Amino acid sequence: MLKRAIITGVLGQDGSFLSEKLLNDGYEVIGLVRPEKNFERKDFEIHGIDLLSQEDVYNFVKKIKPTHIFNFAGETNVFNPYSNIQNTWKQNFHIPMNIIESIRKIDTSIKFFQSSSSLMYTSGENTIINESTQINPLYPYGISKASVFQLTKELREKENLFLCTGIFFNHDSERRGDNFFTQKVILGLRDILNKKIDKLELGNLDIQKDLSYAGDFMDGVKLQMEDTSPEDYIFGSGKLILLRDFVREAFEFFDLNYENYIISKSNIDSNQRPLVSNPSKIKKKLGWKTKTNVQELIKIMIKNKIH
Repeated sequence: MLKRAIITGVLGQDGSFLSEKLLNDGYEVIGLVRPEKNFERKDFEIHGIDLLSQEDVYNFVKKIKPTHIFNFAGETNVFNPYSNIQNTWKQNFHIPMNIIESIRKIDTSIKFFQSSSSLMYTSGENTIINESTQINPLYPYGISKASVFQLTKELREKENLFLCTGIFFNHDSERRGDNFFTQKVILGLRDILNKKIDKLELGNLDIQKDLSYAGDFMDGVKLQMEDTSPEDYIFGSGKLILLRDFVREAFEFFDLNYENYIISKSNIDSNQRPLVSNPSKIKKKLGWKTKTNVQELIKIMIKNKIH
């Protein structure tokens, strides 16, 4: 049977990686973007629809008749988390609920994936996070993600729907937005090498993150949605890296001492205890784990932006 997948947020980091992997495996892919965007791809269709409109979502799902829907749409700006709480809630809660409502009304056999975040958790007694860790969300972003996660899980259990969530820890790539830390470091390094700037200003470099390569995560998402039963999984490396080490290794690639070029300032998260993933469930059930280490991630990003 033909596998037909709708991917929201298809032009973003995660959606673009997933679209390529699905196409390589014989899926028909239909990408969704905001109505005001106008993009064309030779390898799959892209449509602009208002995902906040229940009617528009319903009509599109009914027309396309997908076998799979992957939702990566939503508000991703966690740098100023309280700037527009209403928009954060609308984007992160109403969009997936509009999709799920359409599945319930049109075809309950459609498989649905919801991307979520480790910001559903804050550091308390447990800093090692698995699927059984108590949810305690951080910021309006984390609260919106946690609400969707819990309602999706309840509907799956009550109505026997194939609804699943991937809970993502930090994952970056050469496709990451310019305002994210890793990309900011690489682009700043490029500007220093090109003598456009002398110094790069960053936040607190003594924070630790569980960091992975986004492409690896999409391999796991594909396995998750091709399984015979829906499950929620933690996605992460299970390892912590100091942001200072990321910067140091990037600069050392060009035989530079980062200390000569970086201005580091503390930020509001400096006292937050680091969270690290425990992805043992997905490794045991699906055989998935991250393949790309941080050093390889740095090389990929440098090759894309500098060489």
